[in-house]
Amino acid sequence: MPLRSYTRQEVRTGRGRVEKPLLAAVLLAQTMFCYADENWAMLAVSLVAMGASWLAAHRRREIYVSRRILNLSVVLVGIALTARYVISDQELLIVLGHYVVLIQICKLFERKSYRDYIQMIVMSLLLVLASSMICQELLFALMFLAYIACLCKAAMAFTIRRALDLAGPESPAEPWPARAIVSRLAVVVVAILATGAVVFLVVPRSIAGAAGPMSQLRRQGSSGFTNTVRLGQQRSIYLSDRVVMHMRIVDPHSGLGLGAISPAYLRGRSYARYYDSRWIKDDSGRQPRYANTAPPSLLDHCVAQEVSMVTWLLPVAFATYPAVQVVVDGATASRRGNLEYKIKLSAKIDRPVRYTAMVLVGPLDANGQSDLARISARPSRRLLAASPPDVPPRVADLAGQWCADQLRRRKSANTGQQLDRIDMEIAETIAARLRGDYGYTLDLTGADPASDGVEDFLFRLKQGHCEYFASALTVMCQCLGVRARLVTGFAGGEYDSADQSYTIRQRDAHAWTEVYTRLTGWRTFDATPAARFEPEPTSATGRWWAKLRDTWRDLEFAWFSNVVGYNDTDRGNLAAYVQERLAGLAKTAKRTAGEVWWSLVELFAKGRISMTVVWFFLALAATAAATAALMYLRRIRRPRMARRVRLPAPPKPPAFVRQLLKLLARRGFRPTPDQTARQWAAQAIERLHLPAGEVHELIDLYDRLRWSGRAVGRDELGQAELRVRHLPPGG
Repeated sequence: MPLRSYTRQEVRTGRGRVEKPLLAAVLLAQTMFCYADENWAMLAVSLVAMGASWLAAHRRREIYVSRRILNLSVVLVGIALTARYVISDQELLIVLGHYVVLIQICKLFERKSYRDYIQMIVMSLLLVLASSMICQELLFALMFLAYIACLCKAAMAFTIRRALDLAGPESPAEPWPARAIVSRLAVVVVAILATGAVVFLVVPRSIAGAAGPMSQLRRQGSSGFTNTVRLGQQRSIYLSDRVVMHMRIVDPHSGLGLGAISPAYLRGRSYARYYDSRWIKDDSGRQPRYANTAPPSLLDHCVAQEVSMVTWLLPVAFATYPAVQVVVDGATASRRGNLEYKIKLSAKIDRPVRYTAMVLVGPLDANGQSDLARISARPSRRLLAASPPDVPPRVADLAGQWCADQLRRRKSANTGQQLDRIDMEIAETIAARLRGDYGYTLDLTGADPASDGVEDFLFRLKQGHCEYFASALTVMCQCLGVRARLVTGFAGGEYDSADQSYTIRQRDAHAWTEVYTRLTGWRTFDATPAARFEPEPTSATGRWWAKLRDTWRDLEFAWFSNVVGYNDTDRGNLAAYVQERLAGLAKTAKRTAGEVWWSLVELFAKGRISMTVVWFFLALAATAAATAALMYLRRIRRPRMARRVRLPAPPKPPAFVRQLLKLLARRGFRPTPDQTARQWAAQAIERLHLPAGEVHELIDLYDRLRWSGRAVGRDELGQAELRVRHLPPGG
């Protein structure tokens, strides 16, 4: 592979100073794309290629190969990536990004011109744009800031080098303005970030969000209620602190708050069938809707859950099981047989939806149990008790090993009550084993999409979030003939004793299991461990690392909550807040001006001095003192360049000197800008064999005009012009 040194012109114009920040910007763009795509092999290749190019540029060398070889490599890579895209299900954006990265690597090893610099900058911008459509993490944003700084520095250095190249090799060698570039770089980067922040805050958000159509490529997800439950996705979840609802538990007769109750499970949807690592709706969801009414025998045993909920959670109405009636302000609610409720709005509203759910508490008498059975559908034993399809056999075998004792006792059970109690024991045994033997994590990037989600969780990952624990418990219960279903909704929340209400956030979204028996109906089982994060370390290094990790998590949470999660509603709230603040400031200024005016009137008319006048004159004095101090500091701390003596621009040469320069140019001699008049005159006498006495007399006359300040007559200037015209042609 050829290796050549920079020429004198390339060294003088600072080629290395251009290529180093450009290589850094290209490397950051490739790193951002590989990080978003999680392609560490390509990142390693990029690091090796970029390291070799940077080391060569540092030593004023250039590594290059034949353009034919590079063009052939680009064509072959394009064919290979096209074939890969055709035979695989990889996204087109990812394939194009790989192609751009490989083209950039090839361009590192060719003889570079200005066109190649521009192409590398444009391709790095395309890579950053593609990466931003895939990844929106905090680390990606920090790399983007570094990329902006490197790109701006490369552009400044590129502009200076271009100007020096156009000046030609004879131009005087000026020192490289490294300090000036850094000072202006800070101003440019701050201006870019400020402009981006203003555009981000002001421009309306799209419905699809920042990722738009590429949202399915994101490896990062937000906690919150979803309408689907699917395992095996390679992603990590951040806990969003966004408030989604407020709930208050009151007595329906007196309207008084009942205070804090044990953490409520607000169920939203239930799923009974597990197939291909995803959950399918309960069979009772296919039943017709029922009238949203409840008999008095049930309402007498209910408490009211007053809920205020954001509209984007509709049409689901969340309530603790069993809720026998839901009343909505300005909308209608329908009930299905599994006691799930849906809300239908008559018109679009921007305010939160308010509804009241009547929830049964305490034991029921015979009439109450009969009424509850009438308004709720009995589960299908055939559907719920059968082993779910496509579940690996070792999942059922593991469930049988954990509950071997209960299964033996169930074979000898004689009554339905005994069977029900054993089913409850089976569910509790499996839940206890899951809580004790498996860990909780929100990072499931190591999941295997090709394997069954429950099997992968039980036998390989051995850690997961609530959907994995609830899915494993539900599936293992169904494998052993226990009627169970998975339920999603919200659990817990922050209790405010002053308002006697719960604040429920997106991070409170949860999944759990409900097990059915004729004795108890549907009963909640939660297999998710209570300790959601790693145990507190004991060593000093471990505590320091844990603190650093928690700080990073807090920063990520703030990033996703305030930046990634910034939507059109937040933009409207910000605009309303700014408008309210400006209106308040204007009102305060108007009121203060009025008070000052009438205080001055009383001062001059009646001689009364009020505190308003005193504060007014104190403010004037402080303003005058601050202005004088700033003017003084500006005078004594002027920039260094402003204190330098600026020489006047050289005057225009007289006519005979301009004629002499034209004569020398016609004879093939051109002085360089860094030569004095005596220097280029001596060089012209030597090259063109001009009469030395004549030329030196003309230069003496020019020096007298330029530096002595004495006036010269027109006759003497006219004779000098004639002497220039009659100079011999020389040899």
